[in-house]
Amino acid sequence: MSEEKDGICILSFDNGGPGTYSQLLILKEQMSRLASDLKVDEDDVYPADYFDLMGGVGFGGLISIMLGLLRMNISETIEALLDITSDVFPEASLEVIDRGVNTKNLRKAIEAILQARNISLDAKMKDDTREQTRCKCTVCGQFRTSQPSSSLSYIFVSRLKPQSNYS
Repeated sequence: MSEEKDGICILSFDNGGPGTYSQLLILKEQMSRLASDLKVDEDDVYPADYFDLMGGVGFGGLISIMLGLLRMNISETIEALLDITSDVFPEASLEVIDRGVNTKNLRKAIEAILQARNISLDAKMKDDTREQTRCKCTVCGQFRTSQPSSSLSYIFVSRLKPQSNYS
């Protein structure tokens, strides 16, 4: 298979809940079509082999790390997302949100994924000893205390619909 030299391929994930899951389902369909074209099994198609950059916010960032950095296929990533979601947000937490408990549960779930892939818990994202993939990853985040949420909305609004009064 020849590698395309024109431009770069970027995959971006939004944050949160059903949206992240639906984005994975859309990507699964695209990877399924690619597998069919290549006449290979779907589980042998890794998005990290076809995208130069993956990024996201929140759970979208976590998905980009699983697909790009950990080089998981779509089925593995969907299964991991469902496991993480049920671990971090058990049914009992629907009434009372305890950020400390949720953070602890998220950490345990991520550690389980790393251990299952034989990756040290103190591994760095950029590790020259680990096999490198074509794909680079970026994760965006914002502390709630650092800026009002309206500034983030401003960025999205100005990028989606440029207005003449923005410089």
